Parts: sequence; C-alpha cells; structure tokens
Amino acid sequence: MEIKKTSMQAYIIKFIFKIAFCFIASLLAIFLIFNYMINLHILLPSNYSQQMVEKSKETIKNAKEVTSELIPENLNYVILDKQTLNVKNGSMSDSEIKKAKLSVKDPQIGTNVYEVIERSKEYCVIHYHLAVQFKNPMLRKLIPYPEIALIALFIIILLIALYILSLQFSNRIKNRIKQIQLCY
Repeated sequence: MEIKKTSMQAYIIKFIFKIAFCFIASLLAIFLIFNYMINLHILLPSNYSQQMVEKSKETIKNAKEVTSELIPENLNYVILDKQTLNVKNGSMSDSEIKKAKLSVKDPQIGTNVYEVIERSKEYCVIHYHLAVQFKNPMLRKLIPYPEIALIALFIIILLIALYILSLQFSNRIKNRIKQIQLCY
C-alpha cells in the first residue's frame, strides 16, 4: 500500500484556510441578508422613526388638537401641559412619561429619543428608538433588535461550519493514522 506524502502541516494549513473561508463567507452572507431585508422594506433603517417625526412635526405644531392620528405609526407620545407638565393625553407608560418630562427640561442625545415638539400651551413628546427594526409590528415586538438576531445567526452558522470542518479534519487524521499503522 502506498502512503500519500502529505505532511501534517499541510492538513493544518488547509484546515485553517477552510475556517477563514467559512468565517468570511458567513459574514458576507449575513451582510447580504441584512441588505436584502432593508431593500425589501422588511427592515426599516435606524433613522426611519426620526424621519417620520420630522415629517409630522409642523402638522403637530399647527394642529388645533393633537390626536393619535397625527403621531407616526407605532410611536408612543404624550401631551404635557406647558405650565404644570401634567399629562393631558397620550399612549406612553408611566416610566416613559417620567422620561418625557425630564426631556422637556433637559433633552438627551442617544438612541432612545424623546422628541419634544413645543406648542402654544403644551408639549407633545414623541418617543422612538434610533435602531434598525422590523416593519411588521409583530416581528418588532418579537425581535426588537434585528442586528443582534443576525449576529446570533452568524455565530450559529459559524459554529456549525466549525463542527463540520472539525469532523472532516479528525476523519482525515484517523485515516492517515490507519494508513501508517497498516504500513508498519
């Protein structure tokens, strides 16, 4: 029986290159899936809510009364009296209302935004996140941060690829050892 003269070092180098290829291919696949989902409007860009608030700002400022129909879809809001900061109307939870009242006095910059729209006798505060999110409200509640889900998917794909490559590598080594044992 003739033994193929391939060194252990060559097996290891091939294994490392396969791992690198799997890593790059998985990363590229996740990137393409993410872009595909944005292009099909399955995912909304991170500034989508901000754009919707900007478009409706003038309408809200000039409206006789602020109603939920004036507020962009899927966003929470509260109407606060300008003098007392008492709640007149809105859809925010109590904890969000506390943050909204604080944002009237001291606007915060970050990904968790409370946009204050000043009106003649009241403030309209709209809450939104600067984050990529699903267009579908059910998916948005189920998976609030799609980027994290895609990173988890990347890790799962990579772990599966590493497992398969490890099995291949160990089988090659076993076969190589058997060939050497048969020769001696």
